[in-house]
Amino acid sequence: MQRADVLVGRDRELQILADALDTARAGRRAVVLVEGEAGMGKTALVRSGLSVDAATLLWASGDAAETRIDCGVAEQLARAAPLSEDVRAELLSVSGDPIAVGGAMVRVLDGLRLDPGRPLVVVVDEAQWADRVSLEALAFAARRLPRDPVVL
Repeated sequence: MQRADVLVGRDRELQILADALDTARAGRRAVVLVEGEAGMGKTALVRSGLSVDAATLLWASGDAAETRIDCGVAEQLARAAPLSEDVRAELLSVSGDPIAVGGAMVRVLDGLRLDPGRPLVVVVDEAQWADRVSLEALAFAARRLPRDPVVL
């Protein structure tokens, strides 16, 4: 009998996610893009491949109804992050400009003093529906985190 949580035929993709986690544990940023047709199990793959106890997982999801709401995805990530209320409030107060939002994200990550043994994993599910400001802010932040234990 096969377990329901086992993904069949996804060994290569699961290995890519495992390698990304290993890269982050080595103190370097990893970026993974999962793409494919609707309904093929991208979300299940990411949930399965990144469901580890030894990581801090921040999950946000784009939504077709919110594509024009600046910072919608960034706000979801800020609310999910293990931040003090004052740091969260400061991050949430920055909006509109992707560079300002991305800079705030980098400052917050610097303040977290990430442990390579417990990398930060940031997932944006349904990214095609994410707002432009959030995606540009994440790209800005990602370019500044080459030596941080982060998987995006």
